[in-house]
Amino acid sequence: FSKNTGWYPEIKSPQWHAQEGKDIAKMLVAELNRLSLNTKSAKIFVQSFEPGSLQRLKNELKVNVKLIQLIADNSWKESDADYLAMLTPQGLQEIAMYADGIGPWFPQVYDYDKNEIGDLINSAHSLGLLVHPYTHREDAQGLPDKPKTMFEALKKAEVDGLFTDQIMPYMITH
Repeated sequence: FSKNTGWYPEIKSPQWHAQEGKDIAKMLVAELNRLSLNTKSAKIFVQSFEPGSLQRLKNELKVNVKLIQLIADNSWKESDADYLAMLTPQGLQEIAMYADGIGPWFPQVYDYDKNEIGDLINSAHSLGLLVHPYTHREDAQGLPDKPKTMFEALKKAEVDGLFTDQIMPYMITH
């Protein structure tokens, strides 16, 4: 592997942190500035499930790194956001106004039973959004026989990256 790596921090539970008196978005921007990494060319993606946090980073705090809107399942209650609405064409258009890409949950882009990629990747790409699905692992969604098949389908669909907990031999390309 190359030693030319990047960072992918998450603004986690910003509302809870604010209630505790911590402005983690502001702290992140201060650290990016201190390290001279607050640039579009920096190998950094900042991710969050909270759209308001990403909008604040872009509009108020003027962050320059790439921003990724994570898309959960509404039942997880990650935030007050309507993630199902984010998956619609209008929702993606709204995301494109403040983020550089999306981080959807694998079942939102890949049907395990049919081994098919849905329309979300193409829809996001048509708006210039990057797509980084999460989380690829051998025990993915309790289907241990399917990660390689899913990986190949996502590669064919030209996702821009993916989250993984492990590197598996079939993932290494030269």
